[in-house]
Amino acid sequence: MAAHLEGHEVVALDMVGLAQKGGAVVSHLKLAPAGADTGSPRVAVGCADLLLGCDMVVAAGRTALPTAAPGRTAIIANTQEVMTGAFTRDPDMSFPASKLTKALREAGRSLDLVEASRLATGLMGDAIAANLMMVGFAWQRGLLPLSEAAIARAIELNGVQVAFNRQAFLWGRRIAHD
Repeated sequence: MAAHLEGHEVVALDMVGLAQKGGAVVSHLKLAPAGADTGSPRVAVGCADLLLGCDMVVAAGRTALPTAAPGRTAIIANTQEVMTGAFTRDPDMSFPASKLTKALREAGRSLDLVEASRLATGLMGDAIAANLMMVGFAWQRGLLPLSEAAIARAIELNGVQVAFNRQAFLWGRRIAHD
C-alpha cells in the first residue's frame, strides 16, 4: 500500500506453506518506478535486493534463500528460534541456529540478525510487533525505497491496531539505529 501511495508499480506473490509451524509464508514483493515493467511477481534466483526474514528457518529455506545473491542482497533475519514439526519426531533435536546463520551470511552481501520477537514482546507486550519492527529496521537502514509518511499512511489505511503498528515500526527504526 505504501508503494502504491507513492506511485510505484507493485506486484506481490504470497506463498503459504503446509503444516510447518502452522505453515511458512514467503512473500515476493517487487517495487518499480511508475510505468516500469515489473515482470513476473516471483523474485528470480539471485535477484532480491532485500530478504526480510521474520523467521530464520523460512529465510534460510529452499524458497526464500535462492533469491539472494552475495553481491546484491541485504538480509535481515529475526533470531527467534522456533522449532519445526521435525521436533515432534526427535525431541532431542537442537535448533540449527549456527547452520542457518552461516547459510544466510553466505547468501547475501550483508546480514543483520535482530532479536525482533524478544524485543517486541519486551517492549510492546506482543511478539506480533516483530513483523513491523523488522520493516522499521529495514527502512532505517535505507533498504526500503519508501517514505516514512507513506508507510505511516499505509498503516493507518489498514485500520488494524494503528497506534500499536506505528509504534512497532518506530521501535524497529530505533533498534537499527542502536
